[in-house]
Amino acid sequence: MKVISILWGIVSILGMVIGIPPFLSFFNLLVIPFAGIGLIASVIVLTTTRQNKNIIIIAVICCIIAIVGSMTRLFLFYPTY
Repeated sequence: MKVISILWGIVSILGMVIGIPPFLSFFNLLVIPFAGIGLIASVIVLTTTRQNKNIIIIAVICCIIAIVGSMTRLFLFYPTY
């Protein structure tokens, strides 16, 4: 479960980066729920494990950055025609 949460955070960050160009801004609509699920999974793993928590904290931070970055991209720069 720890590996899944790490991969989920990395994929969320990559999705946010892919959604930066204006013609791919719709991709941010997919990243927000994806990163939200990753955040929930990472927090569950963080609270249930007693081992090294540094990697899981990085996964939580990646998911939070992906959510905030995607929402900022959508709300500030979404083209309104």
